[in-house]
Amino acid sequence: MAKFNEYFRCNGKEYYNPSLDKEEKHFIDPNKIGKINIPGFNGQSAKQRIASFCTYAFELYLSGDLASAYDLLSIPKEVNATRIGWGKVDYHGKGTSYDILEPVFRPIKVIKDAGLSTDSMSKHIEFFTIIAPNFAEDRLSDLITNIICDFLVEFTQFICTEQNIPMVSGAEIEYFDESTKKWCTKVVELPVDELGRPIILIPNKSVVDTYPFRADSFVRSVIFESLQSKALAAGEKISKKKLWKKEVRPLGKGMTKKYVLQEIIRNPKLFDYYLDRLEFFA
Repeated sequence: MAKFNEYFRCNGKEYYNPSLDKEEKHFIDPNKIGKINIPGFNGQSAKQRIASFCTYAFELYLSGDLASAYDLLSIPKEVNATRIGWGKVDYHGKGTSYDILEPVFRPIKVIKDAGLSTDSMSKHIEFFTIIAPNFAEDRLSDLITNIICDFLVEFTQFICTEQNIPMVSGAEIEYFDESTKKWCTKVVELPVDELGRPIILIPNKSVVDTYPFRADSFVRSVIFESLQSKALAAGEKISKKKLWKKEVRPLGKGMTKKYVLQEIIRNPKLFDYYLDRLEFFA
């Protein structure tokens, strides 16, 4: 099966041109999406919605309302209509398990119990991918897609109207309503492929092959550079390879996020700096 533009005989460049018969490994970047302002899509509104969701998740968890916090993250599922992602995560199968969601939120409690403010990081949904275990880029991209799904649908409808592409009613979507702070469902019109499967388009400049924000990226580009500066001031020169062997490896395999959490508690300003830089350079 062809890509969207070939199938519908159009040549739009403002949206990601998905393959209609398979998912491709791409993700929605929450920082890039906030800088998009094109006909049919207001990136600032989408960014505000994402930040509102994240802040509310933090508030629920820190207030002790664990059930509501877990429920908030258990709703999202993979949105196959976008044709991006890994196709490996079933949120209806995994998301309802509190045993899986509890570790995702646990770093928030650890940071708060250390007497640190979470106000700044609570506005950054990237927090979950950088620190939370078992919350990789595919989960974050799916979560973002669900949060702003109505915005993406409206963008798709705008493109279809502009390009005279037919749409079919009947697709059901879920999205986060920041005014009621609840997940909502509605039936919408969308274009469909030859098998009748709905298609949701995404602004092209928000789609990335991989996220620039990761635990190892924070470690190497911020934490280690800070440690190197301190070592240099003391007359010592040390490579990042040696720092990794000294700082991270003793914690064990796959413990990079544990090290990140440990270093955030030790120097929270480094994490705020990293998050601000991600947003600025998106």
